Amino acid sequence: MSYISNVTSSQIPQLTTGQIRNLSTDEVGALTTAQIAALTSAQIGALESRDFVQLSSAQIGAFDGSKFSDGLLVYGDKSSLLSPTQVQGLTTAQLSLFTSNHLDFFDTTDIASLSTAQLGSFSTDVIANLSTRQIKALTTTQLSSLSTEKIVALSTAQVAALSTAQVASLTSAQLNAMASDDIKALTTEQVKALTSTQLAALTSTQVALMETADVAALATNQINQLTTGAIAALTTDQVEALSSAQLNALTSAQIQAMGSAQIGVLPY
Repeated sequence: MSYISNVTSSQIPQLTTGQIRNLSTDEVGALTTAQIAALTSAQIGALESRDFVQLSSAQIGAFDGSKFSDGLLVYGDKSSLLSPTQVQGLTTAQLSLFTSNHLDFFDTTDIASLSTAQLGSFSTDVIANLSTRQIKALTTTQLSSLSTEKIVALSTAQVAALSTAQVASLTSAQLNAMASDDIKALTTEQVKALTSTQLAALTSTQVALMETADVAALATNQINQLTTGAIAALTTDQVEALSSAQLNALTSAQIQAMGSAQIGVLPY
C-alpha cells in the first residue's frame, strides 16, 4: 500500500508539487475525496494529465472550487483533460468560479453533457464567450434554460450559429429579451422556425429591426401571429415585400393597425 493512503487531508497541503507530480496514476486514482478537497491550486496544477483520466466524477466534484479553477489553467492540452463523465461530476460551485479561460476544457461533447443546473452556473461572461461550435452543441433543453440575462449577452455570431431547432426552443421571454443586433442577426431560416408563441411575443421594435427578407419569408400562419403593435411598426419596405398570400392572411385588426404610409405601399 502506498504511503499516500495514510496521509491525512490536513497533511496533504504540506506535500510539495514534486511529490504530487511523482505520484503514480494509480495512487492519484486512489485519493479519497477528502484528500482531493485538500489539494492546493499548485498541487492540482502539478498533477499529470494522465492522472486526471483516473479520477472519478465524485473525485472531480470533490476539488475545492477556487483552487481547482486556478490549478486547471496550467495545463497546455486542455481539450483532452476532462472526459464527459468527469465534466458531469463538476459541481455548480466549481463551475461558477470558471472563467472564459476555462472554456478550452470543454469540447462539444462535454458542453452537451452539462446539466441545465451546471450550464446555468456559468457566469454571463463565460456564456458570452462560448465558441460558435460550443453554442451549436447546446441541446434545446439547455438553451431554453438559460436566464434572459445570459441570452442578452450572446453575440450576433453566437445567435447566427443557432440551429433552427434551437431558435424554436427559445422561450418567449428569452426572445423578447434579445438585443436589437441579435434580432437583426437572425437568418431567414431561423426566422421561419419561430413559433406562433414566439412571434406573438416580439416587440414592435424587434419586428421593425428584422431584415426585409426575413419578414417576407414568414409563412402565412406566422405573419398573422404578430401583434397589431408589431404590424404598425413594420417599415414601408417590409410591408412592400409582403406577398399577396401574406397580406391575405392578415387579420382585420392587423390591417386596421397599419398607418397611412404602410397602406400607401399596399398593392391594392
